[in-house]
Amino acid sequence: TIANIVKAGKIPIVIGGGHNNAYGIIKGFYTARKEPISVLNIDPHADYRALEGRHSGNGFSYAHAEKMMSSYAVFGLHESYNSAAIMAHFHERSDLYYLSFDELLTFSTVERDRLFKDVLNWLGTQAIGLELDLDALTDFPASALNASGFTLRQARLMIKTAAALKQPLYFHLAEASPGLASNEEAKMYIGKSLAYLVSDFVKSWG
Repeated sequence: TIANIVKAGKIPIVIGGGHNNAYGIIKGFYTARKEPISVLNIDPHADYRALEGRHSGNGFSYAHAEKMMSSYAVFGLHESYNSAAIMAHFHERSDLYYLSFDELLTFSTVERDRLFKDVLNWLGTQAIGLELDLDALTDFPASALNASGFTLRQARLMIKTAAALKQPLYFHLAEASPGLASNEEAKMYIGKSLAYLVSDFVKSWG
């Protein structure tokens, strides 16, 4: 499906499901374009676990190993929720990069915005794929509860900035989970939040 959308010259926006869908999105681009892409993932988790059979924790490591993804950056990674092996991979390879949420706590809003742009610059001049795991947001009904994460306003600003500066090849919003919402109002909050993020991406792209 992604390959057909890409061949038609369109920009895929993928909403919902687990972050394992990132592998299929990246493979769709590789199928259509015959060249690897770079990816920025706003996520507490790198999803770069061992190649032990496909699941939601290793979509990016498989895409990288299969040379469908050329470089990979994670913004807002939580150091305590990623294994020592994953952290070692990022320190050892020049095509992997992260800036942790733990580090961002010591910076002002202005400095954090500059650091986000630095990550975009690290990815180079080529177009990127843009990933947002909704469990990067504080108390958002998602597959993994985050007690200390980004606000929705901060996430919107990052999406607007990435869309304007990099014109991403796609936008993927993963892991929102209405089934974990405590009531109907919380479910509506999820839908409205996703609508804001999608409209920010569309209005800022290009």
